[in-house]
Amino acid sequence: MQNNQPPQWTADDILALFQSPKNPEAKVKYILWAVGIFLTPITLAGAVWGFIRAYNRKLYKLDVAPTLAPLHPFARVSMIIFAVGIWVVLLVGFFIISHVYHWIVGSNGDLFPLLAYLTTNLFITVVVMVAFNRWREKMFLLKADMNRYGSAKWATNDDLRPYEGKKGLYIGGGYTYPKQGHLLSVAGTRSGKFTNLIAPNLLGIGGYDGSWFVIDPKGECAYVTANYQRQSGKDVRVIDPWKVYSTSPDRYNPLDVMDATNTESLGDDAAMIAEMIVPEDAKTSDPFWNDRARSLITALIIHCVIEGSKGNCSRELATVWRWLRKSEEDFKELLTDMAVSDNEIVALTATEVQSVMVNSEKTFGSIMSSCHSQTDFLKSSALQDSMSESSFDINGISDGKTALYLIIPPDKMNSQSKWLRLVVATSLRAVVRTRNKRVTFILDEFPSLGKINDVSSFMAMGAGYNITLWPIFQSLSQLQAIYGSSWQVFMAGASVKHFFGINDAFTAEHVSGLAGKATYVVYDRNVVGDEKGQPNARPLVTADEIRRGSSDKIFTFIDQNPIAEFQKWPYYEMKQAKERSDRNPYYEETIGV
Repeated sequence: MQNNQPPQWTADDILALFQSPKNPEAKVKYILWAVGIFLTPITLAGAVWGFIRAYNRKLYKLDVAPTLAPLHPFARVSMIIFAVGIWVVLLVGFFIISHVYHWIVGSNGDLFPLLAYLTTNLFITVVVMVAFNRWREKMFLLKADMNRYGSAKWATNDDLRPYEGKKGLYIGGGYTYPKQGHLLSVAGTRSGKFTNLIAPNLLGIGGYDGSWFVIDPKGECAYVTANYQRQSGKDVRVIDPWKVYSTSPDRYNPLDVMDATNTESLGDDAAMIAEMIVPEDAKTSDPFWNDRARSLITALIIHCVIEGSKGNCSRELATVWRWLRKSEEDFKELLTDMAVSDNEIVALTATEVQSVMVNSEKTFGSIMSSCHSQTDFLKSSALQDSMSESSFDINGISDGKTALYLIIPPDKMNSQSKWLRLVVATSLRAVVRTRNKRVTFILDEFPSLGKINDVSSFMAMGAGYNITLWPIFQSLSQLQAIYGSSWQVFMAGASVKHFFGINDAFTAEHVSGLAGKATYVVYDRNVVGDEKGQPNARPLVTADEIRRGSSDKIFTFIDQNPIAEFQKWPYYEMKQAKERSDRNPYYEETIGV
């Protein structure tokens, strides 16, 4: 079969095999090669110098590319000027050097050795300067590469110097925090929070000047540090309903923060105390019953304070507990008395409850059932005795000379957590109203308190009231579970954050994120010895490194400084603290951790 298709190539294609592709810069390059060959490399260097000079001074600003074709007129003029000028400079220099040389050695002196000396020096100088400039360029590139993906780093001595030798709260590693600000510590079980942070502070290592409020599970803080606090001039108060530490502990009545004559704050204070008894429950789908119970308890508290100030009843929460357990007839009689109260909250709440009793016995029964279950903790005889009256004035805690220990046995942490909430919340309220000297609240086992809105509010502004909050918990997951989306208020409000004994992934990942990302440059070297760096992103410290490292180190964030890494340093290894401490009954002398 005949093939009628035309050929796939032509004579022009054959000719193109012997032709170079057109390069618009070729003509100018040929000229430069010719200048270098026939007019010496010195002339070529001058022309190239002129082109570079013109580009850096003018053409770059005009956004002109450094091309040779078309050659910009300004570049052409500059190349000619510098090609001629470099010879002028050399000739003038040669003239000066030869005359100086002949003036020194005489007219018969041979100029060749001098020229050889200068030429050799020039060559070596060029080599040194080229190497130096290459090194500088490499360092500039390295610096740019090191910050490409992040510039996180570990805190240096310069970063930590402002926290050396100052009076304030001891924050680990031999450093103190001298400014107003909150602390936050995340420490796993048996990680040494007491021995490494709490005890050194209560034993005066930081030189802190102010009052202390300490939640003290087991009474460990009181056993080890209370005597030193007394010796240092503090008025030591120990609230210990179950007599873990003292056989004659102090008493505290939370209703003492309420003033029956101050109608402006009476309702707010009662509502706050009622909220501590009936806490918000974010998990419940129907908050109606708790809300109604809280409203009724608020009115009963106000009525108790008002009538108690008149001597008509005992001014204590046990009275409210008993009122809620009156018979139906007796409770109706109580509501009748409340309905004619001069206090609007008491009167209107009583009238509302009377209406519910008449119109919906089932609703009334559910509200009372909620009140009973929420106040059930008050049946404890130890608590009733402890809260019957106050053996000290809670308003005096802001005098800067008080150390208040709040002791609760571990087995009561859950069942009597509402008592903790009451004491903490009312104490905070008292300090705010009598603002004076600094008060630091060490809130160990913080999750046991549940959600306290005043605490989260003071984390944002409490330092302005001379209040330092120091919540301590085992993981950030606990904080998130209690405070929901507002848990980061604690992270943002804390000036100093500690993390050690970390065992959960969420906390470890968060600490790694706080530390930031760093850039690491990996170098490859070719056969001629040139190195090429490849920047890579990496967390400064990974979550796994946090978990493993926090067993014997305290990862610490101070203000806006980079993350610091403090070696654990328990108080019994500090000469001064050990001399000031008393024996810890929960540990053997040889263990002390």
